[in-house]
Amino acid sequence: MGIFKYIKSISGSISDNDIIPFFYNKKDKEYRGIKVSDLKLQLGSGTINGYTNKVINLGVWNMDSDPDIDIDHGLSATEFDTIVDVRCMIFDDGNTTLRPLNSVNTSGVLNGGIDRVTPTKVYLERVTGGQFDAIAHNDAIQNRGFCTITYIAD
Repeated sequence: MGIFKYIKSISGSISDNDIIPFFYNKKDKEYRGIKVSDLKLQLGSGTINGYTNKVINLGVWNMDSDPDIDIDHGLSATEFDTIVDVRCMIFDDGNTTLRPLNSVNTSGVLNGGIDRVTPTKVYLERVTGGQFDAIAHNDAIQNRGFCTITYIAD
């Protein structure tokens, strides 16, 4: 974690040229830091460098019995055309483990992935025989996880 363990939060708007300070140089009487543009930031729902991250609950998904689901993303037609990334994280039934949908099991077999994205939906699949095709992912009550879409907002 290094220098960033002291940064608790950053609020307000930030731009590429802003400096995030991490120490004060007494000799030069100035703060030293890192430019925002030099960071690779991962946001929840929010906007940085013109890109917006939208986080969507997957809702109920009994992955043991249902190999696929589709979720509405709610983006406009012009926003759909600017999608640059889609990622999904999956909870097990006990909410004790969170894994990427496209993770691999201990045998190196892919567990699932994003099948496709259309102008209205994101289609997700789990692989038969993969880690998500099991009783540890069969609860039909809880939110199964989250999907994050990165795009340019209207």
